Amino acid sequence: MRLFHKKAIMGVGVLLIFIATILTAAIAAGVLVRTSGVIGVKAVEVEKVARERLTTGMEFVKITGYSNTTAGTIENIEIMGRLKAGSSPVDLQEMFITFVEGSNVFTAELEYNSSSNETCSFDNVTAETSYCFEPLFGNTNPQVEEEELIYIRYKLNESHKLESNDNFELQLIPKVGEISIINVRVPSIKTYAVQIY
Repeated sequence: MRLFHKKAIMGVGVLLIFIATILTAAIAAGVLVRTSGVIGVKAVEVEKVARERLTTGMEFVKITGYSNTTAGTIENIEIMGRLKAGSSPVDLQEMFITFVEGSNVFTAELEYNSSSNETCSFDNVTAETSYCFEPLFGNTNPQVEEEELIYIRYKLNESHKLESNDNFELQLIPKVGEISIINVRVPSIKTYAVQIY
């Protein structure tokens, strides 16, 4: 009888070790499942942020320079812009415009007063430090949304006016998203409105 008793005790020990192994494996599997779920959620969040940063932004449709025809120089720049394909809305209050010409670099921010009925004109902006916008299609709030087309107006200082064949760069820099950059050369200035791009 003692022989069977000893084997029974060994069998119970093996059974306990087997159960402990299964419980440990179950706990480890639960931890792995939970961790993979958390990692999956984080991956979706990272993908969303990455997609927003890559697709969000403005694109240039047309750039027009307005000249002082007697001096033959461009003093005002009007950008027609819209959202890039697939872009999230862009808040113009959080977007900067950078103008680069030679060693001159100027950054402008939106001059916007929601309580004012002022229209966007070159006279209403401070040269080289601010810009204004006017919707061609869309509403008047500074949030550019899908299918909206806007005019952005920017003014140059007297000492930085553009002449024929001058090269310059414009950058539209949203808070979140891709920077839009365009390098252009001023064509011959013969009329008041000169299409640059």
